[in-house]
Amino acid sequence: MKTTKTLTIGEIAAQRPESQAIFEKYRIDYCCGGKQTLEAACEVLNIPVEKMLNELQSIDNEKIREGDPVHLPPLELIEYIQDKHHEYIRTEGPVIMGMFNKVVEKHGGEYPYLTDLSTLFYELHVDLLQHMLKEEKVLFPAIRQLMGAGKPDEMKIPEGMKLDFPVSNMELEHDRAGRLMEEMRRVSDNYRLPEDSCITWQNLYRHIDDFEKDLHRHVHLENNVLFPFAVSL
Repeated sequence: MKTTKTLTIGEIAAQRPESQAIFEKYRIDYCCGGKQTLEAACEVLNIPVEKMLNELQSIDNEKIREGDPVHLPPLELIEYIQDKHHEYIRTEGPVIMGMFNKVVEKHGGEYPYLTDLSTLFYELHVDLLQHMLKEEKVLFPAIRQLMGAGKPDEMKIPEGMKLDFPVSNMELEHDRAGRLMEEMRRVSDNYRLPEDSCITWQNLYRHIDDFEKDLHRHVHLENNVLFPFAVSL
């Protein structure tokens, strides 16, 4: 695949999974912002598009990440998203909140922005839990039904119904999650640690960074791979 500046970020990330690491390095939004072209994304961030093209072209065309979920059939991709990413949010969210409680208690007096940061993450986590239930109880069963693979105990959608509207709603909720994470970066000065930060605070920021990267991959698989398939059914 030859990468050109008129391809969208989502297309590049889906067809060349190795590009995701480059997008992460430059903080180019390849999940929620996946519909913008490479040229437009570079312009917004004031990155020379030719420099980005050179880095992307340096990826070995023959090296395709084995087992990358972007290549899974739709039904398997749904199971992967639930087992890998939904479960991660459900288990990691409470861990991060527990770390926040300790850090805010110890350092919140001197660094009051930690309380705001904790509140933002709590809001993000609650939103994601509700969002995932909508996918698991409504959207994913609807996709299975339209593919003739519905399960007896799942909710049924009316015959002839298209998935444009529910998919659009899920994308809007993804956008909100992305904005909350960006606000967290703003409040924390891009997760800058003060000199007197304790080990728990340092671990907290590492966990948040991992959480954000997992969310990027999660939303990418839905916005740029699964959802386009769903609206085509």
